[in-house]
Amino acid sequence: MAERRAKKETAVRNFSENGIEAVKKNLVTQRKHGAFEFLRSNVAPVPSCDLCILASECEYYRKGQKQCRAVLDLQEEMYEELFVLEQVRPIDRYLVDRFVKNFCFLAVVDRWIANVGPFRVGDDGLDMQPILSTKTKYERLVLKQAEALGIGPQARARLNLTSAQGFCLADALQRVRSSESVAIEDEAYEEEGEFEDDDGGETEDV
Repeated sequence: MAERRAKKETAVRNFSENGIEAVKKNLVTQRKHGAFEFLRSNVAPVPSCDLCILASECEYYRKGQKQCRAVLDLQEEMYEELFVLEQVRPIDRYLVDRFVKNFCFLAVVDRWIANVGPFRVGDDGLDMQPILSTKTKYERLVLKQAEALGIGPQARARLNLTSAQGFCLADALQRVRSSESVAIEDEAYEEEGEFEDDDGGETEDV
């Protein structure tokens, strides 16, 4: 009985007004994700690079820049790769455009959540970020659009596409990355090169 009372008193302390205020200070986000603005105006983040929550780690950051080059470059590369697929026709342009936009929207949201966390503090206490429910809906939508465009192993099999040519969702998402991750990959590549001999061939295992 005494143990239950102790647990209850601990819970009251943890969810006291002072406790909630302390958590709020840690979870308040000063900068928005800008994902919805990207869907409306093709500009992310808004109004400039200076207000982006990812500015400190982004290799595309430029002081005063009005548009997010990381997302817009990814968008253009996706357009180029999709329109050369044999199953995609000019008449499919609207579907391709919606797929690319929604995919980039998810990229923006994913990076934002990775930095600010999935939780927030509201009037009723700790809660999930509202964008998470929207993110789930867009993930389902993107998968359906990918299926309609013949993207993915099952979709290609259904269309009898035996060509190795294809569009990879995972590869596209990796293009939106920080300069830090690029540096890590370059360093790993250089270390791997140390195992090669002078003739450029790989050394034999001992």
